Amino acid sequence: MDELKKITGEPFIYFITGLILAFITVAFSDDIADKIQRLYVPLILIDVSLYLMGANKIRMNGVGKNTITAIIAAIVGVAALTLAYGLVNSVFRAPVEGAIASESVFQSVYQTMQSQLDLKFENLPIFYWLVFGFLIPIVETRLFFGRFLDFGSRVFGISLSSLNGSFIALSTISAAVFAYFHLKVRGIDNNVDLVMTFIFGFVSCLYVYYSQRGEQKEIESATWFHIFWNSAAILLGR
Repeated sequence: MDELKKITGEPFIYFITGLILAFITVAFSDDIADKIQRLYVPLILIDVSLYLMGANKIRMNGVGKNTITAIIAAIVGVAALTLAYGLVNSVFRAPVEGAIASESVFQSVYQTMQSQLDLKFENLPIFYWLVFGFLIPIVETRLFFGRFLDFGSRVFGISLSSLNGSFIALSTISAAVFAYFHLKVRGIDNNVDLVMTFIFGFVSCLYVYYSQRGEQKEIESATWFHIFWNSAAILLGR
């Protein structure tokens, strides 16, 4: 168990994310690599800073025997959010000239991803998934739903294992920051997707609450939730 903790601990996770970023720098075009680095290197630096400032209570990895449970919980969350998105999308999204009014959630998310980097998914599917289906979910989940909640709980004395008004307020702020990041940086440009991004963030915070009630004290289920969501967008949103 000690060895498992070492290879799945914070230094190793930082090493893996840094290695992927280095690979992107070498393998992708200068323009694409620059965009990814400008977006996510600052997030990783903020992550490290908050960790060094004491936001290290929540483990980023699952070292217990809860991985299967976390995966199942994440799959249920993706299914529920997909149904909710489909309902909201069919009711509120107005058709616009040149757009597919009946586009699914995964088409919407995928097209936003693709437009950000001008990278053809058909040409480099594994590399595309490595960025959007693996690296980005890990970096964003660790910061927005791990470090932010951890740091906020310490500063304001909020329990992450109690579903009370303080936790809901902290989760709302975290989800709002997550949505604002996608509005200003990732390029979401319609109210429906923005609202659903906020809901996605809030549900991720609920996953953290769920894990804090037990012995895990980690965000494995929230991380799987993000990985599955982005992976589904890549695989089904073409």
